[in-house]
Amino acid sequence: MPRQGKKAPTLFDIDWYSVSEPHKEIPYSDCIELKSRWEVPGFDEDELSVFGHVVEHEAEGYDQRGMLFGPAKLHVRYQEPFPERPCLVNGTIRLPTVAEPEFVDIIECTASGILLVESSSVFCSLARSSTIEELGLLLITGSGVPRETTRKFIRRLHVEAGLRVHLLTDNDTWGYFIYSLLLRGAMGPHACFPWAAVHDVNYIGIRSGDCDQVELPQSSFRFWEEKWSQRLSALREYECFQTSLWQDELSRFECQKFAVNLGDFIEAVGGTDIFVKNYVSPRL
Repeated sequence: MPRQGKKAPTLFDIDWYSVSEPHKEIPYSDCIELKSRWEVPGFDEDELSVFGHVVEHEAEGYDQRGMLFGPAKLHVRYQEPFPERPCLVNGTIRLPTVAEPEFVDIIECTASGILLVESSSVFCSLARSSTIEELGLLLITGSGVPRETTRKFIRRLHVEAGLRVHLLTDNDTWGYFIYSLLLRGAMGPHACFPWAAVHDVNYIGIRSGDCDQVELPQSSFRFWEEKWSQRLSALREYECFQTSLWQDELSRFECQKFAVNLGDFIEAVGGTDIFVKNYVSPRL
C-alpha cells in the first residue's frame, strides 16, 4: 500500500481483537479500539489528563518491545501474552509482540517516512513536537537496540507502505551498530535475516563532528573507553561501512575521543522543535 500523495491524516489507531486463544480471530464487533491523542480534535491541556500525555520515562521493561506514534492504522488479531501491560501508553502505541501479516494488518499508513529513534525518552519528546507532525513522520523506538520483532515490523512498513527509514541515535559505537543491524536484519555481523532487513536506511546521526556546532557541557560527554577502539576495528570490516564516507565517519569518531547522548545534544541546540527543524528536516 504505497503512499498515494494525499495528505497524512491526523489519526493513529489500533483495532485490537479480544480473543480467548492466541491467533484466534473473532467478529469485528468484539474488537477494542485504541487511539492516540492525534485523533482527539481540539484537545487541550485539561483533556490530556484524561487522554494521557507522553511521558519521559516508563517503568523498567514497560516499553521494551518498542513504541510507535504517527499517521497509521493497524488491526491486531491475537491475544497479547501480557494483558496487564496496556497497548496504549500515554498517547503512543506499544508495538505488537508479533509482526507477521497473518496476525497484524497495516490498514493505512500515509506517513512520509519512518524516524527510528534509539532512545525511548527522546522518542517521547519528539512525539510531543508539532514539527514532527508537520513532517508527517511515523516515529518508532526500539528502546535501545531494536529487537527482531521491531525490525520485522519496520521492514513491513518499509515494503508495504513504501516508507524510507531514517535513523536517529546517540553518537557512539552502538548507534553505528544499529544502522548495520537494520540493513542486515540479524544481530550477527556476517548473517542476514531478509525478513527483518531494510535495504535503504538514512543515517541522520548524531554524526561525528556535529558536536562542534554546539556548546555542550562537560557532563554531556562520555569519554573514550578502550573497548570502543576494539568495536571500531570490527565495525570497519562490516560490508555496510566500506564506503569512503563511512570510513571517514568512523575515523572522525575515533579522533574526537568521546561519545554524546542524543538527549543532551537536543537540549544543547535549543530543544526538540529547533532540533527537528534545523537538524533532522534538512537530512531527510
